[in-house]
Amino acid sequence: MAKRGLEICDMKIHTAMNDLNRSVAEIDKFDPATGDKSIDNLKTWLEATLTFQEVCVDAFANTTGPDGHKMREILTLSGMAACNCLAMVDGWTRIMQKTNPSAAAPHRRLLGGGASTGTNDFPGWVTPTQRKLLASAPADIKPDITVAQDGSGQFKTINDAIKSIGANYKVPFVIYIKAGVYNEQVIIRNELVGIMFIGDGPNNTRITGNKNYRDGFQTQDTPTVAVLAPGFIAKDMGFENTAGPEGFQVVAFLTQSDYSVYYNCQFHGYQDTLCPLAYRQFYRDCVISVPSTLSSVSLAPFSRTAP
Repeated sequence: MAKRGLEICDMKIHTAMNDLNRSVAEIDKFDPATGDKSIDNLKTWLEATLTFQEVCVDAFANTTGPDGHKMREILTLSGMAACNCLAMVDGWTRIMQKTNPSAAAPHRRLLGGGASTGTNDFPGWVTPTQRKLLASAPADIKPDITVAQDGSGQFKTINDAIKSIGANYKVPFVIYIKAGVYNEQVIIRNELVGIMFIGDGPNNTRITGNKNYRDGFQTQDTPTVAVLAPGFIAKDMGFENTAGPEGFQVVAFLTQSDYSVYYNCQFHGYQDTLCPLAYRQFYRDCVISVPSTLSSVSLAPFSRTAP
């Protein structure tokens, strides 16, 4: 697992470096008139770098020997540096509030901006087009791709549908997934920005899998669905990992999608069922269930981190 741990760490550190570069660029173009947005971005991206470094540390948790020790030492030092950067941003925010309160007033605009669809049930950063799709029934939506196991769509599997997406697609790109249990691991890669899954209800359209830590998979490799690209939306979908409690970490859904929305979705598993890894995410009318303890948590609404 040490080799796979190194591969996972390489991917996450690459993403963390991208966030650090974005943070530097955000500081370079800082405008006091829109200072609150810049600060929100900086905090989101710097917090994400800390998260990704922690993922790297976890990936080497069971690695013995000098290499594993050295890697953990380096990651600890880099984590401290990221914490210092966050502290500097907080200090910067306080200074701005004293000199120009209107430019850096702390706020969390979770809901609002829904006049175009007659609803304020989603964050202000959700676009009018996205709002309309979220408020519409599947019969009223013209999807870009339809997935159906009975052959009534363009594809029978979700992965085949994703593979067919070209380079110049419009956003949001809507994939309507008809009722059925889809036994496949689905990964929305970094470049697939603005993908939307619409199902026939979380009990009817379900994506299932059973990868787990006990069988030799790193936790980051167990999700039935993993979303790495920003702007992802899921509506009326079910996600599950059926490995059971003996599998230890069994993630049903992992997401590091910035500005993502999850509406009327269900997440079923046993441990680490839903892993909202990083960035701004909004959950409404969602359920996380853990059958092994006969417990569930309803999310209505919930935001992991949002401006």
